[in-house]
Amino acid sequence: MAFVANGKTFFWLKKNFARFLRICLVETVWFVIFAVIMRLIVSHTLLKAAVALMIVLMSVVMSGRVCAQEIKDPKIDSLIQLSHTVPDTIAAKINNDICWKLRNLNPGIAIQYGKKGLDFATRTGNRLEEVKAYAYLGVCQRNLDNFDEALKYYKIGIEKATKYGVDEQLGYGYVNLGNLLIYQGKYDEAERQLKAALPIAQKLGDSSVLAYVYLNLGRSRLGMKKFDESEAYFMKAIDIRTECKKLNSQVSVPMKYLADCHATAGLTQLALKEYINTLEAVDRVGDYDLLGELTYNIAKIYYSEKGNNRNYDSAFFYADQSLKFARNIGSKKAIAEAYSIMTDIYKTKKDYKGLTDCYLRQIECYDSLFKKQVEQQQYNIKYSADAYTRQLEIESLSHEKRWRWHINIMSIIILCVAVGVLLIIIFNIRKVKRLNKLIESQNQSLEAANYEITSSINYARRIQKAALSTPENVAEIFPDSMVYYVPKEIVSADWYRVENVKGRIIVAEGDCTGIGVPGSLLTMMAISILKDTVNVSANAGTPIKASQMLDKMRQQVKKMFSNDGSGFDGGMDAAIAVIDPQTRRMSFAAACQTALLIRDGEVIQLKGDSMRVGSFIREDNFTEQEVQLQQGDALFLMDNGIRDLKNPDGERFISGRLTDFLINCKDKPMAEIRDLLHDEIRAWSQSADFDDMTMIGLRI
Repeated sequence: MAFVANGKTFFWLKKNFARFLRICLVETVWFVIFAVIMRLIVSHTLLKAAVALMIVLMSVVMSGRVCAQEIKDPKIDSLIQLSHTVPDTIAAKINNDICWKLRNLNPGIAIQYGKKGLDFATRTGNRLEEVKAYAYLGVCQRNLDNFDEALKYYKIGIEKATKYGVDEQLGYGYVNLGNLLIYQGKYDEAERQLKAALPIAQKLGDSSVLAYVYLNLGRSRLGMKKFDESEAYFMKAIDIRTECKKLNSQVSVPMKYLADCHATAGLTQLALKEYINTLEAVDRVGDYDLLGELTYNIAKIYYSEKGNNRNYDSAFFYADQSLKFARNIGSKKAIAEAYSIMTDIYKTKKDYKGLTDCYLRQIECYDSLFKKQVEQQQYNIKYSADAYTRQLEIESLSHEKRWRWHINIMSIIILCVAVGVLLIIIFNIRKVKRLNKLIESQNQSLEAANYEITSSINYARRIQKAALSTPENVAEIFPDSMVYYVPKEIVSADWYRVENVKGRIIVAEGDCTGIGVPGSLLTMMAISILKDTVNVSANAGTPIKASQMLDKMRQQVKKMFSNDGSGFDGGMDAAIAVIDPQTRRMSFAAACQTALLIRDGEVIQLKGDSMRVGSFIREDNFTEQEVQLQQGDALFLMDNGIRDLKNPDGERFISGRLTDFLINCKDKPMAEIRDLLHDEIRAWSQSADFDDMTMIGLRI
């Protein structure tokens, strides 16, 4: 963002080194050609010297021209160039202007100039620019999703504006604080701040502040789902900025939020048209934040529309544009949102490699956001603790010197010294208590951050649960049935599906590699592959065979992980039963699992093959087992979680104990069997460690 020719910075050269070398190479080739031609033409010594001198001068001029090229925005570039030469009295204003112009283009660099502006304003006593610097730094931190840092700057700015009597910046400060609270979903608190700014704007007659207040009131009402009130506020902001010539360039922001209002209210086609019109009017260089939001919302509408209005190619194009803008400003949240749409598109198009890559990148962004919050809280605790410790050390040394001085003066003051020491101890105890309260407060903040992380995983659990068949779904197909599904953690590596596909009942259960979040990702993949395999088999018009379904699922799993380069060999144990309800014929196949069929008090074990669904040392075709079911048969599909369950002495539950339990309960309803099984497991394990446990029971 600066010239290299002035010798003060090499920032431009570092950012454009390849371009610089390319231009220099082209210029050198032209100079050589020119020199050769002149050498052939000129023969006189004096002319040779003149030509050589001219070549040297041209080289210097052209080199200076190459080095003095600017990056993107000449206005910002000229301000940066000017900031190196202006006196300190106006350096604060210049650096603040640079910070403001870069806030939506590159907030990370904008912060550097904002801090310079704050430093110059503090040194020169420029109160107006000091207040502006705090406000601008808060906006930059908000664009980077650093809400705690933004809140700190906003509050200091409001305090300074109140102290110095800068009413205009006080109004902006309240609006900025309300804006931040809206981002955090605290709409009532936000409206209190905005209503504090409204009389200030009306008193000053400042159209800019007034339009800013109406814009954020509209955003707050939009968050509350009050669409009519939200639309009215946005229209007020648009009218004010349209009427004021100085604010014409800022009309795009309320227009964008008006489109948000229509989109949220369900008027998606109107919103799409408004988004595209606003996108065409926005400066492509000056506001990456707004460009990112517009392209993201357009992509979301293209993807979410139904019927002929849905356009995956356009959705992916705009999502990719949004991702580029988000990367330019460094917003992890915006990057994750762009990946979310791209993930859904990859899933719809069955591009599992792209789907996995986007899932992982999305998780990295969320993980980075959560780690950032935790690290910031830990730093605050450590900083506060160190500060209090140093203060206690200083006070302790001071009191020790005073005590020694009194001892050396007179022995009669020993009693007074003892009293003084007692007071010091009491004072230090109070200090420690205050410190403990502070640490407790910081721990609560950490617990809140942990709550947010847990909430995110709970949301993943809801997503996973939505992909599984519910006990009610199973009961619609098999009235006497049970589902025993107990994850070890919030999300599970186990999965199951029971559904009726073109007259055939598919019963499937699986146990994926890993536990918790990694395992849950594989379950979503497994369910998606199962559904695709079932649909392909059903549409082919051929009988659905369980062994063929496992073979096809193994091919899809191997294909997904064949080109990732990480050597990951994820897979699963699984069992599939395909039942014809008319003939009661069952096709069964399993990978590293065994199903139990109880008939007239006897147990028939349906053993699967000793090879997993995925890359394995042996990869033969899975064995097809045909079973003629009878009325009253009880079929149980399960993973190894129950049989491997250990009691406090380390003894496993084993298959024999499970078989005996099921035989004893053969005449009981499935719902009662589930409750008895739960009690049996609790009595056996006595809260010992356990793995994911899944069992599906069906009575024919």
